[in-house]
Amino acid sequence: MDNFQNETLKILEILKNSPHGMSITEIARAIQKNKHSVGRYLEVLQVSGQVEMRTFGKAKVFSVASRIPQDLLMNYSHEFILLLDKDNRILHVNNFFLDLMNTPRAAILGKNFSYFSVSPSPSQTILDSIQSCLKSDISEHEITIENDIHKTYFIRTISIVFCNGTKGTAVSMEDISDKKNAVFLELKYNTLLNLVSNSPHQGILICKNEHVIFANKQIEKLFGLACQRIPLFYLMERIIPEDRDCIRKQFSECQENKQKISDISFRVEGASGIRSKVSGRLTLFDESGVISYFLLLTDIPE
Repeated sequence: MDNFQNETLKILEILKNSPHGMSITEIARAIQKNKHSVGRYLEVLQVSGQVEMRTFGKAKVFSVASRIPQDLLMNYSHEFILLLDKDNRILHVNNFFLDLMNTPRAAILGKNFSYFSVSPSPSQTILDSIQSCLKSDISEHEITIENDIHKTYFIRTISIVFCNGTKGTAVSMEDISDKKNAVFLELKYNTLLNLVSNSPHQGILICKNEHVIFANKQIEKLFGLACQRIPLFYLMERIIPEDRDCIRKQFSECQENKQKISDISFRVEGASGIRSKVSGRLTLFDESGVISYFLLLTDIPE
């Protein structure tokens, strides 16, 4: 791999000093390599957008690319991207895919993706799913990887035509784990809401990432404001100062001891200035870094 990088760097340096471009024969003579090896290096540099080729009759002249490299543009996307030719040979791959597969670029470019394999098993499972999509012409597919961290990916294949008129396939893969976790949390919320939201004497408050995402009428009556989508600290300001620090400490302890349940009690000063004493239970859930608080309050005075 080091030799491959050294040779491509030599070619780029030579081409930088040749504004009119050079043929494969001229480049091979300059770096003292055979034309077949130089052709392979130039193919990789051309695919990655670092050099461009012009045709003069039967002669092919190469020069340093003046356009924005394709590699640079594709690496702005946070999706995992592959470009394949009509025979499923890998023409381009972005850095995110290489990092996911833990594979160097030189080991994958030019290979037939249908027969490409890696280890460990989670990465191979992803490759198997993409290969199945390509063989069966399935344009969209979802896959869940079961390991230390549950990951869900959405795979999409798109038929494309390159500038030279040849056909190929673009493969993009998106990590949708956070979206899946959000749906999972929503199901939890709905189950809990069905139990308590209609009770006239119980208040329920749900916060995610320090913002209120649900509050029933009893909670809004207690705090004296509309709670939907407001930051959690706004509600904290309605708790009387003598109790506020204690409640903040309990929230912090719940976050440090994930999914811990804590009994709480505090006094609230409503919009009318009347103080109400309430008790309840605080529960924290951590789903892949998404922190959610469930606060169930009872004995709320009318």
